[in-house]
Amino acid sequence: MSKLIKDFPLIFEEGPIARSYLQLFRTLEIKHKKILYLLNNKFLLKNISYKLQFRKNLYYPLKFLKDKKVIYLVSQFQEFFNFEKNFVFEMYKRDSLRELDNIFFIDSDKVNSEIFVETLRNINDDILINTSKQIYKNFTHGKNIIHIHPGYLPKVRGADGSLISILKFNELGISSFFISESIDNGQVINRETKMFKKFKFEISEYSTKDIYRIWYSFFDPLLRSFHLKKLILENKIISPDIKYHPHSNEEENYYSFLNLEELNKVFKKIFIYD
Repeated sequence: MSKLIKDFPLIFEEGPIARSYLQLFRTLEIKHKKILYLLNNKFLLKNISYKLQFRKNLYYPLKFLKDKKVIYLVSQFQEFFNFEKNFVFEMYKRDSLRELDNIFFIDSDKVNSEIFVETLRNINDDILINTSKQIYKNFTHGKNIIHIHPGYLPKVRGADGSLISILKFNELGISSFFISESIDNGQVINRETKMFKKFKFEISEYSTKDIYRIWYSFFDPLLRSFHLKKLILENKIISPDIKYHPHSNEEENYYSFLNLEELNKVFKKIFIYD
């Protein structure tokens, strides 16, 4: 069952994470990647449903990419992670899927739907890469699903991992692991920490909600892709049978979503205006 991570199919739930991984595969010229696209197909023509889902799920990143100040911030994010200049613009192009020739549309946008679980049972692949934010409730499909979490496991489990890592520990953390029935508590594949830097952005001109949306439209998916890129380029062998990092005797914390006061505090820590 041991393979390279670039060989595994991608569970594609339309959103910033999926788009970022897709663009990474494109830049690395991995064109035959199997994509299981979760589609809320309300119409007879999948193309119409796809366009509507694209606009709905990516409303905020598409909106923010029309703002010159956000564009400048995005350029700083790209440089921080050493991604190409137009990486983010390319990842949010609607037609980028057309460059891949191994796409399977699933007539449901829910990872726990009967049709999707049945699809997993019937495919030959034993390991897949997750992009969904939904909690997997059905583990009877017998597959191993890799998730990339924006926190150093098990020190930072739960929601808002990248922001909590900065707020509580003055660092960025990132981990890849196999999903289990316990949230962010599966077998770790790889993990790392990275020092964060301040970014030039006038937060007083934006609501806290919008800054949060900007963070999760651009920084968070780039952080995850940064880790995924390392796994691919290092040709890391992935197998659920290999024990990479035991969790015993390590600091372990579970966090929920940050409240408004905490968000304002961490954003003042991250952003400066020059």
